[in-house]
Amino acid sequence: MNLPKYTIVQYVRDKNRIPRGVLVAVKSPEGYNIGYSLCSKYDRFEKRMALNIAIGRANFGDNSNMPYAISKSLPQFIDRCKRYYKV
Repeated sequence: MNLPKYTIVQYVRDKNRIPRGVLVAVKSPEGYNIGYSLCSKYDRFEKRMALNIAIGRANFGDNSNMPYAISKSLPQFIDRCKRYYKV
């Protein structure tokens, strides 16, 4: 898996510290784009598949209907992105 240059990755974990999703920020001409991926609690988390989905959503700007498990981690992730990309 080749991540785009200047990419930030943060894994979202459940209460048992098991990874369930990922947040990704990818550099863009406007600053950065955020993408996410979240698996069902009945599925097994696969790192490569989750990163591919999140990067695809970040590149195409498809962040509609973001689940609560992801959105509660979003404010801290945005602060991290602002510091990293100096926006």
